[in-house]
Amino acid sequence: MKANVFNIILFIFVLPASCMAQENVQEREIRSVFSSLKSAVALNNGKDAVNYIDSNTVVYYNFLLDKTLHADSLDLDTMSAIHKVMIYTLRDGVSETYLESMNGVKLFQFLVDNELLSRSTILRTNIGDVLVDGNKALGQLLYPGNESPYYLKFNKEDGLWKLDATSLLPLTAQSAVAACKKREDLMRQQGF
Repeated sequence: MKANVFNIILFIFVLPASCMAQENVQEREIRSVFSSLKSAVALNNGKDAVNYIDSNTVVYYNFLLDKTLHADSLDLDTMSAIHKVMIYTLRDGVSETYLESMNGVKLFQFLVDNELLSRSTILRTNIGDVLVDGNKALGQLLYPGNESPYYLKFNKEDGLWKLDATSLLPLTAQSAVAACKKREDLMRQQGF
């Protein structure tokens, strides 16, 4: 009887505490990944930054590279404004031969190295509440210091947490639209 009571107490009190401790470790790992990525971006260190992105991000940058090299005007018409801006920036600023030598990882690295990502967006953000569910997690984006409706996605791959950087795209698009509006207002004020 005493053994059964002990097992019940163990189950009720120790198991939940153990799970909470594991979750806290995972939350720290996720925050560390985001912090490390921010540091790499701040230093324009694409080689380091690619260590913190997940396979979804690589697939996305492979897609972006393919569209940069091969999309025609009809394809571009169906894309979002942020995709168009990224594609035109790459087409105008990088030789086709160099783009052809890249893959998604190398493109992401190149963008970080050359400050072509939304650097200010990444550097001004932090992670708030973290929700872990198995090998997936969400981190509430704090921008700057305030809660936002955006959540960053993280995936555990090969035992390591990685950021799904595509979850930054809505915020990047919002920042781009705001920058364009500010520029239009300034041009209007100057009589253009």
